[in-house]
Amino acid sequence: MTGDRLSDLRHTFDAAFTFPPVRPPDDLTDLLAVTVDGSPLAVPLQAMSGLVADRALTPLPASPPQLLGVAGLRGQLVPVFSLAGLVGRAAPDGPAPRWLVLAAGSPVFAVAVDSVDGHLRVPADAIARPAAADSSHSTVVRTAHGPRPVVDMPAIRATVTAVVTRHAAAHRET
Repeated sequence: MTGDRLSDLRHTFDAAFTFPPVRPPDDLTDLLAVTVDGSPLAVPLQAMSGLVADRALTPLPASPPQLLGVAGLRGQLVPVFSLAGLVGRAAPDGPAPRWLVLAAGSPVFAVAVDSVDGHLRVPADAIARPAAADSSHSTVVRTAHGPRPVVDMPAIRATVTAVVTRHAAAHRET
């Protein structure tokens, strides 16, 4: 390498530190791509407090069908619900799910998903209302592999609360 070329490279390298760091665009949204009951979905990372795999589930007697059981996570027992069951699909009868998505917020709960397909970082304008007026999801993210409905975790939390409340009321009456 010639002296002039080396000097140019050194100058370019040093000059790069005189500029402020480049920030990523604020309009990007991070999502976890998952599959539930054969359907691709996306969960906003900001609505999650964690993702865990391969945890033993202990079923609870006389529980609602959407409640798969409890798992020991982060030093506490956490109720685990079937995301499929919460969005109106049949709760799976097969083996315990591998992946648990912990919902952010309180009270703590997790939803079970069949598989984790990856991480999505998309511009905000890639998330839109679905074209079908009767869609069960409020938003859909457009990806290179097709659209994925976005799981509305606050709505899932409300559904969990309603399921547990109805179940508790039904058992008080008997």
